[in-house]
Amino acid sequence: MSLLLNVPHTYRKDGVYYLQRYVPEDVRKHYKTNRISFSLRTKSAREACALSRSASAKLEAYWHSLRLAYREVPAQHLVSLRSQDHGDGTDIEQPVDLSLTEAGEVYLRLKGSNKPKTFHSAVERALSYVVKVIRNKPLQAISRKDAATVRDDLVAKGLAPSSVTRVLTTIKAVINFAIQEEGIELSNPFKGLFVD
Repeated sequence: MSLLLNVPHTYRKDGVYYLQRYVPEDVRKHYKTNRISFSLRTKSAREACALSRSASAKLEAYWHSLRLAYREVPAQHLVSLRSQDHGDGTDIEQPVDLSLTEAGEVYLRLKGSNKPKTFHSAVERALSYVVKVIRNKPLQAISRKDAATVRDDLVAKGLAPSSVTRVLTTIKAVINFAIQEEGIELSNPFKGLFVD
């Protein structure tokens, strides 16, 4: 009597088992197709079951890592990591990179408590301009080239030079404040950016 095994996430073609998984919608942008299918190179149901479970677990772990990599973690700037041992048995805590929007949140929370709504909306508008162009990068990952790209995009939108300067000055202030408050060693890429 043979035992029929249900092999999850597979189909058979000419007796050979193939893995088939549909890429979840939230990570689909990282793939060229919405379906993953490949041969498990076996006709054995037991072997196919083990191979399918292993491949599925690896895919699930990878998809989970993609989700974590592109998801904003609330209060990420408060998380710290341990660095390498420096030979004397002491570890130095190093903060996790603070993103631009997190820097904006800190700025608004600490500097904007007694400010009018226009202050808040100006900061949020400036942040949205930048995030649309260079995404929500960690502050340490923003380069001078990124800053120039933001400036060029604002000019291309047809903003007046005074408006471009206002947006860039706001972003510069947010980054400067984060540098001081969080003790980040960083040269502000928006400092001294030329606007015609």
